[in-house]
Amino acid sequence: MKKNGFIATSILYSFFLVFITLFVALITNYLHNQVLISAIDDLARETLYSINNLKFSELEVGEHIKFANIPSADGSYSYALNENATWVIGDIVVNGDKKTYYLFSDFSAQNTVITRKMPTDPVALRHAATIDVMNFLSETTNGDGYKDEIYFYKKGVENNVFTADDFKVGIPRASVLAKIRDAEIPDNVKSEILGVNGDYAVYIDSSDFGGFTAGTYALLRRYNFPMGAMQSDLISKYCGATYDGNIVTYSGNNSSEKKGFGYTHVVDESVNKSGAIDSYVDYCLLASPENYNHLAAEKVVSGDENKNDLITETFRATTYQYRLMAEITIDVHAENSYIAGGRGTVLDPYLMTTGVKQG
Repeated sequence: MKKNGFIATSILYSFFLVFITLFVALITNYLHNQVLISAIDDLARETLYSINNLKFSELEVGEHIKFANIPSADGSYSYALNENATWVIGDIVVNGDKKTYYLFSDFSAQNTVITRKMPTDPVALRHAATIDVMNFLSETTNGDGYKDEIYFYKKGVENNVFTADDFKVGIPRASVLAKIRDAEIPDNVKSEILGVNGDYAVYIDSSDFGGFTAGTYALLRRYNFPMGAMQSDLISKYCGATYDGNIVTYSGNNSSEKKGFGYTHVVDESVNKSGAIDSYVDYCLLASPENYNHLAAEKVVSGDENKNDLITETFRATTYQYRLMAEITIDVHAENSYIAGGRGTVLDPYLMTTGVKQG
């Protein structure tokens, strides 16, 4: 009996070990499958994100987009559109079933060679802006801030979503910048629209914008402030504004009454000794129609300055950086106006190609 009992116990113990082994194997296999399913879910999610089937007319202020410049059969481009440029939506005007979008280009696509199809042969031109219109910009326009030659985007994307009148490109207009600055939108979005890291030219498209004369151009300058500087003195001098630690108030030619378009950005980053967060101005944008006195000792500019920001030289000069504004009008019912992919962020902008619905 003892021997048989020992054998019975051994058999039970063996079954127990087999059970434990199978149990561990099943759990391990389950966990492995969960990892695989999670990876597949992530891949599927990425795929769905890239095929968002969002219409252009559904885009919102603050979102980013790129436009594909589809080459023709001979490899040249019919339009001088740089597909490496990222645009941010600054304003949307709704008129019935029509929506007009105002987009602003970045600086990151500078000095990229693109091919423009000229009347004779395709010619490669190196441009200093996001779109190759430098040879066509001058101080004279057709009256609305654009020059006739800038209506180069004749058919938009391949399927004719946009026409020449639907897609206009030119120098940013003061009236649009002033509207964006005073709009009720989050300050971080406003900064993405207005505050590129550099100076850029602005077309004064109406009388007395910021004290300038209509039909002229101004250089909207960016001033970066050192931490710990005497903010109140510097802001009033460089920004046409005051900051009381809570609210930015624009003044003088930069006031809303004067239709000023300069912008002051406030950031909440510095922590004081008590542990509370301090707010301060890290940069501002301003174009002044009057001579100013900026000193290098203030550590905002590199050299003493006594001048104004009126641009009198030809736009063919290389003195200025060029940020461009696109004015795009589209019917909300337009077919084949779908976004091809992207999430609309600055790192993953939407992509406009043929406008055909994906999937």
